[in-house]
Amino acid sequence: MRFLSLLTTLLLAALVSACGGGGGSAGTSSGSAPAALFTTAPATLTLAAGVASAYQISGGSPPYVASSSDSTAVAASISGSSLSLIGMATGSASVVIKDTTGTSVSIAVTVPAPSALATTAQSAITIVRGESGAYTISGGTPPYAVNSSNVSVATATVSGSSLTISAIGAGAASIAVTDAKSSAPVTIAVTVPAPAALSTTAPSAVTIVKGESGGYAISGGTPPYAVSSSNASVATATVSGSSLTISAIGAGAASIAVTDAKSSAPVTI
Repeated sequence: MRFLSLLTTLLLAALVSACGGGGGSAGTSSGSAPAALFTTAPATLTLAAGVASAYQISGGSPPYVASSSDSTAVAASISGSSLSLIGMATGSASVVIKDTTGTSVSIAVTVPAPSALATTAQSAITIVRGESGAYTISGGTPPYAVNSSNVSVATATVSGSSLTISAIGAGAASIAVTDAKSSAPVTIAVTVPAPAALSTTAPSAVTIVKGESGGYAISGGTPPYAVSSSNASVATATVSGSSLTISAIGAGAASIAVTDAKSSAPVTI
């Protein structure tokens, strides 16, 4: 009986060994620990007021959340793995990014006081009627705005930080440049001088042989210029830019009138 019991025990041990049971070692996990929470934003950051910057977040355990210690100075938001930081006003804030495990990364953000509002235009400028001047605005808090005290004399437009002042008519106007935070405006005094009197290099009376032409220049007044003849069978006139051509057609007398765009007194030849 004892012999049979011993034999049974030996057979069972052999079967267990053949099947890989018994003293096998415990398995090991093939997974690895997640990467540490990380953002491309630097640990210390300076942002101008009104400026937004975007960064990426990775590692840790998504989804992520962000908070600002002072949202009136710095606003922070997250969309997926994208972090957006916006400078709201002068000040500083600590922006904390957290994952679902509570692991966090901090960013110290400073929004400095803006520099004084300025423009490359001098405080007083002169622009010829029909022409424009281009300038740059800086400082203050964008976006910028402009206003003219007399749009019949000068107008102003702004695109980003680019300022354009256009002369419309003779006189004086004041251009005010302002920013989004109601800084003291920058004022530009614009003078548009009255144009010189309309004139031509042609004398008041000319004689031209039939079939020939005479060339002259027009100046002053307000271009574009126009010409007309009182008797096209005697003489015709054409104008191209500031060039005047008078052509003799037949014997006789004719009067050539030169006018400009502002109805100045015509020059008669």
